[in-house]
Amino acid sequence: MRAAEYDRPIKNLDAFLTSLSNLIALMEPSDRWDGPRWRLMRGASEAEADRLWREVASLAGPAADAFNLSGMGIDYKPPGTWQTKPVNPALVWSSCFGESPIGEPALILMVGAQALGQLRHERDEQADRERGFVGAIAWFFTLAPRIRGAAGLPPRTVRGVALSSVIVLLQTLLVTVVGGALVYPLVEWLGWSF
Repeated sequence: MRAAEYDRPIKNLDAFLTSLSNLIALMEPSDRWDGPRWRLMRGASEAEADRLWREVASLAGPAADAFNLSGMGIDYKPPGTWQTKPVNPALVWSSCFGESPIGEPALILMVGAQALGQLRHERDEQADRERGFVGAIAWFFTLAPRIRGAAGLPPRTVRGVALSSVIVLLQTLLVTVVGGALVYPLVEWLGWSF
């Protein structure tokens, strides 16, 4: 994955966490033991809470992809079991406000901040690897799969393989031409003959 490709997941996760934080700021813990654990604060705008609820819900899908990319999640132990299972925080955020929460809002925000930090770190590490001559060579040799992906062709289809083959053929031709253009004057300068 190229460094620039981390920008969208970072932006998506940051937007999700910001909207969720704004929603949580309008809520307060409930003192009821038999119902929802959170309620709207007195004086808070119900229309604003509804708008934020819809906004967080619409941002949850892209944020879930960002969580998956970062490798961060929440270990959840369903009631009545001993086993925990990993869950994506962006997919269970709304349960925090219900009767059977999978995680607390603070936990989702904390894991989200860790995931955001991980993605930024991976982006910066990849950017360092992409700099210089080695990065240019890696870019050149990964061109075929990136073009195929940009064209929306799966790797193991006839059209995907055909496009990748054409790109590799053009790359081979370019390397041959450039190599010949560099080697031929060197051979002449050294006085070697064919």
